[in-house]
Amino acid sequence: MKIGILTYHWVANFGANLQALATFQNLLKLGHDVFFFDYRPSDKMKWYEQRVPKEQRNKHEDFANKYLNLTNICHNKDDLVLELLYYKPDGVIVGSDAVFRIRKGTSDMNFPNPYWLNWVKENSPHVKTAALAVSNMGSFYLKTDVEKGKLNKIINDFDFISVRDYWTQMNIKLINPEKKIIKTYDPVFALEDSSFNDNVELSLPQEILDSNYILFSFSNGYIDRSWFDEFKKICNNNGYMLVGLPMPEGHTEFEFDYKVKYPLSPIEWYLWIKNSNGYVGERYHSVVVAIKNNVPFVSADYYSGGRLSSYGLPIKSKIFDICFSSRNLKYRYNAFNKFRNISPLKIVQAIATFSSMNNKRFTHKARISFLKSLENIIEVSKK
Repeated sequence: MKIGILTYHWVANFGANLQALATFQNLLKLGHDVFFFDYRPSDKMKWYEQRVPKEQRNKHEDFANKYLNLTNICHNKDDLVLELLYYKPDGVIVGSDAVFRIRKGTSDMNFPNPYWLNWVKENSPHVKTAALAVSNMGSFYLKTDVEKGKLNKIINDFDFISVRDYWTQMNIKLINPEKKIIKTYDPVFALEDSSFNDNVELSLPQEILDSNYILFSFSNGYIDRSWFDEFKKICNNNGYMLVGLPMPEGHTEFEFDYKVKYPLSPIEWYLWIKNSNGYVGERYHSVVVAIKNNVPFVSADYYSGGRLSSYGLPIKSKIFDICFSSRNLKYRYNAFNKFRNISPLKIVQAIATFSSMNNKRFTHKARISFLKSLENIIEVSKK
């Protein structure tokens, strides 16, 4: 079968690139012809141009061109329709990623934007549409200005929907209670990293190879220098080198024992985490990669600003969701009002005493759930 995918495959985001690759790999493994709609809204491109240096954006561009099968670049719905009619897929998948956001911002968060796939049904009614491990990234559909009846119809037109987190599942159910919504874990849990592990030079200096190292990855402004200096000292006293892992936006301006070279490819980023003795920092996919590879981690959850349950649980946060599901909540801290106040010693002790038993079981479960959703999508597309 021929399958088209629409997601954030090209953006300057390591996790977004890797989940696109994981989906691509596993569909190819099942014997299907797969391509990506190379959809790049102009305002979204400018958004990244303003935040991420060109040399780093080029790393993500090189990744997409090397590992993914891309259509011509599409800037709008009309461009996407032309590619749809040219490629003639049996099914179109949207996701995985935060493709179901509805909020003010760039055009990819307007409703209905191309990620809702209504343009597929309008131009090729026979083509099946599926949402794969999608997220609405904390949007609250009942408080948006969109017409609820139109949102309900577009949701209902999907032939299959799976979501990445409980919050998204709940929001869709509030709009369309009758729609079957499956929870599917992140595609990166099913990433076949053996396919690139031997082909990428990690460029680790010998002093790193001969030591234990903890990765530290934060944006500027989250951690003050005195906290960092104490944390580094405790790491060194406990036999760890402290290594700075850059964000796509660049390095934290602290003095590390070693800084990973910048710019950095998504695969190098993945392998640095996989080969580390621990990860401390931000971002959702860092946690996913750590769990998948049994790497100790402590996560600063900056998605958890709001608290919307009677129990005070930050249920909008995707980091909370994955840590709760994998039984790793004790390694997650609210980045806004807890993480800066926690003892650096406690963070190092958490890394040193980390138990990966739950992670091995959960990674297997997550991988199976993702592969099962792919199988369901294929079955739907055959009908």
